[in-house]
Amino acid sequence: MNNTVWKARVNVSARPGNSDLGDAGGAYTNVLVAAADMPELEERIRAHFLDMGYDVLEVDEPLRFESCLATGEYAAWMPDAALRVAASGELAWDTMYRYPIGDDGDA
Repeated sequence: MNNTVWKARVNVSARPGNSDLGDAGGAYTNVLVAAADMPELEERIRAHFLDMGYDVLEVDEPLRFESCLATGEYAAWMPDAALRVAASGELAWDTMYRYPIGDDGDA
């Protein structure tokens, strides 16, 4: 298992049969994931959210978490979660921010 932890913004839409997002067009969330490189990062994120009933529309702004620590660009929950992700290989993510149908989730 690779211990390089990455932070990325992930944009998802609910798959048929998944009503978690209600009538929203989709949602985005911040994710921490351990991966060796960008292809593995995207593969692990897509597999995780597919298992939860979501299609990943975009993996945006992937950064090594160590660089986020250096610049201060991270949420309060992330440092502790990054340690757990590095040790366990599990993904960590926070609140899903929903957006309306017809929007693409860009802030």
